[in-house]
Amino acid sequence: MTTFAENRTLARRDFLVLAAVAAGGALPRALRAGITQPVQTTFDWTRIAPNVHVAFGSGGNSLLVTRAGEALLVDTKVAAFGGVLRREASALGAAVRCVVNTHHHGDHIGGNDAFTNDVLTVAQTKAKDRVLRDVAASLARLKGAPVDAYATGLRRSGFDVRITPEGRADIEAFIRAIESVKPEQFAPTVTFDTERELRAAGYAIHVHHVTPGHTDNDVIVHIPELNVLHAGDLLFNQHHTFVDVSAGASTAGWDRCLAKALELCNASTVVVAGHGPTTDRAGLQRQRDYFNRLRDVVASAKREGKSRTDVVALKPAPFADLAWPGLLADTLGVLYDESSR
Repeated sequence: MTTFAENRTLARRDFLVLAAVAAGGALPRALRAGITQPVQTTFDWTRIAPNVHVAFGSGGNSLLVTRAGEALLVDTKVAAFGGVLRREASALGAAVRCVVNTHHHGDHIGGNDAFTNDVLTVAQTKAKDRVLRDVAASLARLKGAPVDAYATGLRRSGFDVRITPEGRADIEAFIRAIESVKPEQFAPTVTFDTERELRAAGYAIHVHHVTPGHTDNDVIVHIPELNVLHAGDLLFNQHHTFVDVSAGASTAGWDRCLAKALELCNASTVVVAGHGPTTDRAGLQRQRDYFNRLRDVVASAKREGKSRTDVVALKPAPFADLAWPGLLADTLGVLYDESSR
């Protein structure tokens, strides 16, 4: 499987960058011929099951399910990459008819405005409120930004970014037109509270919101017929986690969400992470173990009389190889605060 990111630090602000562009231009002939990872595509497209691909790079992992000329897409990447995503997804053999957002962060809904005009776009109710509240400031950060500087900033934040000639043209077009972009273009067109069943690409798609976890609007996308599950950012596979307390996150709630995801899986289920390589049921369990082991670290430190400042400075050896190490201190701080309440 493709590894999503190298060992870099992810800045909080990049979860909130929202935008996308209109589709245009042509894809390399190799992709039109059906090769899954042509050199010149913006995303690394990996086939994980019949009719199922994952697009790695430039934001959270996007799941594409195709059949009979139609497609389901889960998550739409970071700012200015939505149009590219739509074009490359279509080149894999199907027109996107339904989009599901796993939560409101900009690296998962940043491409929504390339879809919301004519594609059913589904998210949990609170996601819509947060998108509408956050998008204006996020767009303002992109105004007048040089493409290369923007891409460099994303890379420094931990995202793998490839700028193709077609992608560069799309991003430049978006930046030129940014004054005319409206926050409503990024909002989901349909919302739900706890459960929703959709029909897309000929499959039954089950979407579950359990409780606040990584945010207060996380959803799990399950396709039983294909035995595929997209966990969104409830699964940071081989990465440290981001616990978005400002958006209602709770590690206890996160654990309940993971328990639900595990219930939906069997030994053969293919599990797509929000970040990191595709995995299986064991990957979900490792995410639960990550929090449990860090809770033990925090509890031990508190018994030794260590302060919060001491705790967030810890570098537990078992987690030394995980990507995005800059998030460890925040996670330790959240666990310290939760244990003190």
